[in-house]
Amino acid sequence: MAAAKNVYALMLALVIVLSGCFGNTAPDTDGQSNTVSNIAPLIEIGNHAATGGTATYSSATGELIGFSEWNVSIYRAVADLDGTIVSSGWDFDLDGTIDHSSTALQSVDNLSIPAAHWTNASTVVEGADALIATIAFIATDDSGETTGELLTISNDEIFDFSWLGTTTRNSYTADDAAASTSSATDDVLMSVRWQHAEDDLDWAFVVIRLSVGDSTFDCSTAGGDDCTIGQDGNDDALWETGEFLTLSESGADIANGATTISLYVTYRGTAVAGDDSVSVS
Repeated sequence: MAAAKNVYALMLALVIVLSGCFGNTAPDTDGQSNTVSNIAPLIEIGNHAATGGTATYSSATGELIGFSEWNVSIYRAVADLDGTIVSSGWDFDLDGTIDHSSTALQSVDNLSIPAAHWTNASTVVEGADALIATIAFIATDDSGETTGELLTISNDEIFDFSWLGTTTRNSYTADDAAASTSSATDDVLMSVRWQHAEDDLDWAFVVIRLSVGDSTFDCSTAGGDDCTIGQDGNDDALWETGEFLTLSESGADIANGATTISLYVTYRGTAVAGDDSVSVS
């Protein structure tokens, strides 16, 4: 009997010990996790200035061939609030690899970016005579956390960056002008007014185009196109927020009787919200 009691006591002791080993402990009194989250590096990029290019010349004639790279100076800063920065610098081709190391917490970096990474600004801004590129500043801290900041730059000191990606939240509505259309080439076709307008739009960057079937007709305020835009505003250079437009034929028979006309409107290359077709009679 005594032996049985001793075995029972030993088994009870083992249960108590093992329950402690396997984590049956009291939770933190404040109910919070002891895990500490890492703060990723902070990056600030300031102004940049174009500083010219590296010219290449023909070895045979000595004539200028082009530029192998374009140079730019950029102010930037980086910080890690709970540790240290272990690597940082500029990525020219956006592949995630640093091409120009810059580890100071604050610096004006003088970069020479190969010509292959630049593109003509005219592809996004009509008439722009400049090159643009997007690069990234990347920083990694001592916990392995990495962050990056994108920057679009130009090789032209006076390039207007407000052109890039500038669109509008304006929206318009278009209606039949309530004037009969005929075989003539000067019929008033439709009226256009803002349904919602926050911006005056520069006519230099507005495209209004009509189409009927397979035929397309450009509209302009200056004349010379198949369609004329009439304005009632105060500034002929702007499509103003309170303005009422009329679109009329100008030497082309766009509509003769009941006709559905498709309407295409863009600003700086991006479609403006509004009616995409109007039925005129």
